[in-house]
Amino acid sequence: MKKLVLFLLLGLILLFPITAMTASVTFDYTADNNVEAWYVTDVTQVGTVTVVASEDLTITDTGNWDEWKQSDSRTVSSLTVGSTYEVIWKVTDKNNYPTDIAGFLASISSADSISGNLLSSESWLVTTDTDWQNANWDPAISYGANDYQFTPWYRAELIGGIAGIDPAAEWIWTSDNVGNNDVFIKAEFTVNSVPVPAAFWLLGSGLVGLVGFRRRKKSS
Repeated sequence: MKKLVLFLLLGLILLFPITAMTASVTFDYTADNNVEAWYVTDVTQVGTVTVVASEDLTITDTGNWDEWKQSDSRTVSSLTVGSTYEVIWKVTDKNNYPTDIAGFLASISSADSISGNLLSSESWLVTTDTDWQNANWDPAISYGANDYQFTPWYRAELIGGIAGIDPAAEWIWTSDNVGNNDVFIKAEFTVNSVPVPAAFWLLGSGLVGLVGFRRRKKSS
């Protein structure tokens, strides 16, 4: 019995570091009026950029138009704990009206600890350059949170914000969201740690209790 318990504990100890070294991050987003592509890059090593995920969204969607009123979602798995990543979005305003406004809205979530307030415009950068890998980036401009009370995207049917995106997330763009119709927008985050799964502690404490019970039974 004692050997079996020790074997199970050893197995948990060996298994846990494998599961604890990776994380899964979900990106919920929309744009007025189209997201054309997105990239996730590992920038942990200074001077080195490795694309770990990317997608060309123009293949299936050539324009959101009124669909920007609902959120889309993408999840990237197997991100390394302790590594720093950037998520980059290619966003376009396809409307041709001279006074039409553009905006991008996103929230990033994970069961693991992620650095930075990624709901705030202060964590986001934007560029109008056509090459995101060699672009000059500027701080993004906030046009109000996802509650529609004080944004250009206020609509009666959307009071409370776009479902699926955190209400505190901010609509962002350049300082000219009328004239700048094609931009890249990015944010940086680090996966700090992975909490120990509750099942690990429950099984471990159960095994310890079983050993204690066995010892008490022998002593009696």
